[in-house]
Amino acid sequence: MRGIIFFLCTVCFVQAQTTIGLLHYNSNVSDGYLLFGHKQDNDVYLINNCGEVVNHWLTDNRLGVAYLLDNGNLLKSGGGFLELRDWDNSLLWKVDLTVYGLDQHHDIEPMPNGNVLVLSRDVYTSAEAIAQGRNPSLVNTELRSEKIVEIQPVGTNSLNVVWEWKIWDHLIQDFSAAQPNFGVVANHPELLDLNLGTSSSNWIHANAVEYNETLDQIVFSSRKMNEIYVIDHSTTILEAASHTGGNSGKGGDFLWRWGNPINYDQGTAGDQKLYGQHDPKWIPNGYPNAGKLSLFNNGTGRTPEYSSVHIIDTQVDINGNYSISGSFLPNDFFWSWDGSVLGTTVFSNSQSGANVQPNGNVLFCETVPGRISEIDSSGNLVWSYENPIGTSNYVQGDMIPNSQNQVFRAEKYPANFVGFTGKDLTPIGIIENINSISDNCKTLNVEEFVLGENRFKIYPNPINYEFKISGEESIESIQVFNLTGKIVLEYTQPLNSYKVSELPPGMYFVKIRTKKGARIKKIIKE
Repeated sequence: MRGIIFFLCTVCFVQAQTTIGLLHYNSNVSDGYLLFGHKQDNDVYLINNCGEVVNHWLTDNRLGVAYLLDNGNLLKSGGGFLELRDWDNSLLWKVDLTVYGLDQHHDIEPMPNGNVLVLSRDVYTSAEAIAQGRNPSLVNTELRSEKIVEIQPVGTNSLNVVWEWKIWDHLIQDFSAAQPNFGVVANHPELLDLNLGTSSSNWIHANAVEYNETLDQIVFSSRKMNEIYVIDHSTTILEAASHTGGNSGKGGDFLWRWGNPINYDQGTAGDQKLYGQHDPKWIPNGYPNAGKLSLFNNGTGRTPEYSSVHIIDTQVDINGNYSISGSFLPNDFFWSWDGSVLGTTVFSNSQSGANVQPNGNVLFCETVPGRISEIDSSGNLVWSYENPIGTSNYVQGDMIPNSQNQVFRAEKYPANFVGFTGKDLTPIGIIENINSISDNCKTLNVEEFVLGENRFKIYPNPINYEFKISGEESIESIQVFNLTGKIVLEYTQPLNSYKVSELPPGMYFVKIRTKKGARIKKIIKE
């Protein structure tokens, strides 16, 4: 099944690779499009499931992360700048965040209201850290904390800061009774122990931020703490710096934290679940396991070291409240996968990411070796692609050091993503010079037929989740019949794809109607 995906990557260890572009596919891959680019490159590509480019943006700065918006525009970070470009690559807005005192790193998050959440460093001197109760033996020349800032784009090159939250306002310490924030750490899981970690100035190393509009909450990830945290976004700036206010009534304190309860003196080291994790994401409404969180668990520091992909049931109630029993619930993952892809054990010790697809598949990106793969809910590999973009242009068969085709993260957009409405998704070819797997993919279960004087294609068949019909004339309607002749699905306008995931497995008939007549084709729903 053809589709498009979004990805970005980085490096872990050096190993020569000889295959690039599309590595593996089958008909159970989710129908969507991948957006990606090399971490040190200015280009961003949108490709389908056969590895063919359907759009390309050439930006002004190297790539950090990038997202597609509901109107089809591209939002990206990189080099201290944010850029907004339309589908045709015209620059709409560009801002230098350093002008506004923002040291953006790792991630940004587009919001439904058009604003952007920015993950930014919040730096304090050693004297300031000690004055707050940090143990002097754990202090270097500075202490890098974190803040999350919501900005509103203005004009073509400026912004307004409309909301801000800082970890520094939500600390607890049991080192010095003479300093602020003194208390019993175990009694305050809603606060972060100021004396966690080592003397490294990179104390927290937040690496991802995500927004949930339904809950009006934010989740972010800390690599150094091996934890993820949820905070209330409904607060004012003053409430976000306090312990009261907002929908939760808890101000900017942690509503939920998970992955390493020993950080707040609960449990033991054996209760640790997360190891250098990245990319927590709420599963969207309408998807299997909607409302739960997915993430990539890098596995750095666990024995043995390996990466894994998980879904976590936060057990949040309809009012946005979370349960705690000593430590925050749940006690374990809801779903987990670890293993190998095409004979190579999955282990990426930096960056990377994972997210759930509309059919329940999970897409994950290994920063090294710049590989993006998709598995079904049973852990079977259905798709894999290795970034062919490096510090120079590579061709199939080249020996590519992993340090040269890094990808930060991957976001896959379903074929019916609203941002694709009215956009030309016609493939223009693969990035590498040749790929026989892509060539075979383009004929994957494709059946051609004639309706009137025009040629059409229906694919894939058999079908797992949805099918497509492409042709030389506009389709007026699609009807799907079961074996008794009953209409079980009907579409009265042409779509990018036609969803059949809710139908039970079996044989069906599809009636395709155009202005020049109709044609019935047999399909198999797996």
